[in-house]
Amino acid sequence: MSLPTTVEQAGTVDSRHYKNVTDDDGNHVSDGEEREVPWVARTPVVQAIGVLERMMPEGALLLSAAHTTSPTPAATTAR
Repeated sequence: MSLPTTVEQAGTVDSRHYKNVTDDDGNHVSDGEEREVPWVARTPVVQAIGVLERMMPEGALLLSAAHTTSPTPAATTAR
């Protein structure tokens, strides 16, 4: 399998980042901001993300904990 050598041979994924995003007054911005440089990914990855996005409610974060379910962790015993 050969890796793409140019962005045109791959695809890009736009995303947001949240860490250290502040407004002009230095306050944290909870909505984050769009990354200046998109992620570069192979075409199947870009297509898979598109499928997942269509499965999510409008405006929801992809794979957000608010929209996923997981089993309750098993109780642990002290040893």
